[in-house]
Amino acid sequence: MYMKIIITERQLKLINENNNCVSGFKQKLNKIWLKTMFQSVIDIILKPHRQKWNGDREKYRKLLKLINIDDSKIDNILDIEFVYNQDGSWSRINKLNTNYSDLSVLITDILTDENADLCELSNRLEQNDKSFLQDLKERMLSKPEYYFKNYLLSNQSRYVENNVRNTLKGDDAENRVKDFLVKKLKWKLIYQSVEGSPIDTKLGVDLIMRNNYGFVKRIQVKSVGGISVVDETPCEISLNKKSPNNDGEKLRYKHKKQNGGFYVYSRNGVSINPNNIDYVAYIDNKNIIICKKYMPVTVEGNDCIDEVSFEFPSSRRGPFFVDHESVVFKNMFINQKKINPSLDSI
Repeated sequence: MYMKIIITERQLKLINENNNCVSGFKQKLNKIWLKTMFQSVIDIILKPHRQKWNGDREKYRKLLKLINIDDSKIDNILDIEFVYNQDGSWSRINKLNTNYSDLSVLITDILTDENADLCELSNRLEQNDKSFLQDLKERMLSKPEYYFKNYLLSNQSRYVENNVRNTLKGDDAENRVKDFLVKKLKWKLIYQSVEGSPIDTKLGVDLIMRNNYGFVKRIQVKSVGGISVVDETPCEISLNKKSPNNDGEKLRYKHKKQNGGFYVYSRNGVSINPNNIDYVAYIDNKNIIICKKYMPVTVEGNDCIDEVSFEFPSSRRGPFFVDHESVVFKNMFINQKKINPSLDSI
């Protein structure tokens, strides 16, 4: 037998207002700065529960030697610790310290359980007042085991939902890059990253492949929001705007052989580990460009310098441009919409 519960319009209004506050507050927290703020806290909470990596040490030792990792560094790479589930499987909670969307859910839940006024806290965030988050950090650091048991252990699946989506998206991107190299270029796959792999975690290597000449190549795969063709990069536009040629011909940077390139959209930019990879592959829902450590024009701040830079084209701040000369492989761009780059994008 069920009892009918009747609430007043005022109570319903309060419930709706509270729900709106929770949603709005969580949205305001869902920013990259939250990861920076709470990353060390999550590390400290998880530290007592981490165990030595339980993978095939000999197999990975051979892989690391294959990609020319010095013997003196191999043990340091393999001596890594993770949180594991009771069945021995790798726990996705290991990635909570890097996922600000999942962190926003955790922080909102904790403050809700503490009966915090999220409407007020949302307004404080609007004023860039984050002092209450600093106070929360101190409380979490004072009782790390409490927060582990009552949140990360008891309701783990709730705090890895965004990570699951990102992982599936990342796996799909890796598979598409792998298939492109195997099917189109006849490369051979040696290794593909799996969750909890020291090679991925420590080195940022997603794929190890052997090319047609027998050379082993290390590839990092980055899924981005979009890749578009541009007739001119902002650096080219800036060059001709500052120094127009009298005969009407456009000026060219000395190491740039082909006009234009690609506009890579990523809202928060991309973070790559450049030290142990040969190529970085950018991939959207249909396009792939694979880049080497080479840019024909060096970009420093808002300045374009007519010198080669032996770095991967990338940006941690947002969208960026890739010159044709930086791209070693790409799939075909058919009926690809071209865009007009803004000088503000340099």
